[in-house]
Amino acid sequence: MKFIDGFRCLTDGFSLLRTSGAGMWILLPAMVSLLIVGSGVGFVINQSDVVEVWLGDLLPDWLDFLGAVVVVLLNIIAVVLGLWLFGFVAMVLSSPLHGTLSARFDVKLGKAGSHVNLSIGRMLGSAIRRELRKLRYQLPRMLGVAVLSFVPLINVIAPVAGVLMTAWLMAIQFVDLPGENRDQRFQDTLDLLREHRAAALGFGVGIALLLSIPIVNFLVIPVAIAGGTLLWHRLHEARANS
Repeated sequence: MKFIDGFRCLTDGFSLLRTSGAGMWILLPAMVSLLIVGSGVGFVINQSDVVEVWLGDLLPDWLDFLGAVVVVLLNIIAVVLGLWLFGFVAMVLSSPLHGTLSARFDVKLGKAGSHVNLSIGRMLGSAIRRELRKLRYQLPRMLGVAVLSFVPLINVIAPVAGVLMTAWLMAIQFVDLPGENRDQRFQDTLDLLREHRAAALGFGVGIALLLSIPIVNFLVIPVAIAGGTLLWHRLHEARANS
């Protein structure tokens, strides 16, 4: 499959979402993410008053302006890190909802084989283990891209590398759901996407673009789940026909 085929899975996922009849299962992942990320980042920003008071006591009067600059910079850093950290927490806690929604899309597509009839506790435990496995895969690659940005000459490609890496990781995140529902190994998802890397990147780039838009980034999760489920099935069909 080609790059455009992967991107089309995201647009087709929107159509699948509208006709799925999944009801509240569509809104719940977005609502959970919005609640957790919004509350977490809000808490971090509120702590800036504590930091400002601490800096005011630490710095002499003639350096008060420096304290204000530092507080602004710390707020920016805190928001960026908070979005990532609380976004990851939201992704983990809402993962059982992601798997259930993916299974509903399976039913709509006429595909059998999803196993999501576990208790909430077992589903959450399984989701956390899966997310931690993904994190072990993701962190070294994200750190590698970050290091590139500090290497002279090579750092000119860091933005492109960052976009491609984000797209790849987003594809893994959402295409893995049908495999997880079928008790397949995470490695199986990686092998499948590596066979069709261009399609995976096309799908991931579409998600990355939507995630960069405020507010929309929370609502894109159900669309990404639908698109990831579609892409998983289409990649398996392409593998079977090759």
